Amino acid sequence: MTVDPASHWLGPAWDVPANVLIAYATTGERHRMPLEEWATHGPGPRHGTRPRVAYDRRTGDELPLTVVPLRYRNDLESRSLIAAGRMPPPWPHAWRTEDWGEPPCELAGPRPLRPHGTVRRLALAGRWPELASTAWPVEAAPSLCDVLDSDLDVPVRGALVDRLARLDFAPAAGVIRRQLGRFVYVEPDLTAARRCLHALSTMTGTAFATLLTHAWFNGWPAPVPQWAAEEVEAANGYALGQVDDAGRWVSAWDIPGWDFGAGRPGSAGTLGRVPD
Repeated sequence: MTVDPASHWLGPAWDVPANVLIAYATTGERHRMPLEEWATHGPGPRHGTRPRVAYDRRTGDELPLTVVPLRYRNDLESRSLIAAGRMPPPWPHAWRTEDWGEPPCELAGPRPLRPHGTVRRLALAGRWPELASTAWPVEAAPSLCDVLDSDLDVPVRGALVDRLARLDFAPAAGVIRRQLGRFVYVEPDLTAARRCLHALSTMTGTAFATLLTHAWFNGWPAPVPQWAAEEVEAANGYALGQVDDAGRWVSAWDIPGWDFGAGRPGSAGTLGRVPD
């Protein structure tokens, strides 16, 4: 079931606690604003911006981020729920399409699927086995992305992710990231989540490598960071962590002296592969 964004917006935020300030960062700058203001207007065109710290406006004491209601946190969980249509987007009124283009699904929710082309018609007819098993040409990739981002209940998401990986379609990067969020936060399926990470590792282009690296360090719950690091290392030999003596995987962030230039323990070096 999905929600209609227009029917769920209740005007200026009424469901946030008073006397709370939030801090967020943009390129080279840090900002503070009242939570009520953030909850009413959102992040604007820098739609990935999110509250990083919350403070009591009266005392200046730091508060847990859970004081910010989930739908206003703009974090991985809330963006995944919104993209899947499971939580109403809080800022449909604040996005200026004429200036910023179409909002991403993480901000506006899933999109209705229009019946143009064979891929979309098969999806709308519920002919999922046929859609998943057909060897689509790269020209069909935009339609496959539209199906995954649509408000349909798609029972073959993993198969369509695999197909996009084989087509090596660059604009699919964001779509596959949204499927990863869905499998982690919305319809928990860690096997399918690993499938998304592996799909990213097999595709060429900086967008896919960047997404894998983000999955390693950008706040995803375990075991996603470890799996992302394993996919990076399998793809190009660049290590982002290692298994300790107790058999536990440890992120490179937590290993003193890790050489991020070379992707291995040691002193700083230049970017390169782990030696054979």
